[in-house]
Amino acid sequence: MMMIYGMFVFELRTLPHQQLQQNKSWRHVKNERVNRSASWQYIGAGDDRIVLSGALLQS
Repeated sequence: MMMIYGMFVFELRTLPHQQLQQNKSWRHVKNERVNRSASWQYIGAGDDRIVLSGALLQS
């Protein structure tokens, strides 16, 4: 088994993917300060996005 998405299993014999793209983001907030430059604070993970591309061909 290569991977699973919900109830769909991606395997070489069912439907292999040709390309996998994964994007991750992080959230930061800007804190203004008096007589100093602003600072940035990490507030947690943002959205994760996974894109699988490939072709389904009839055999």
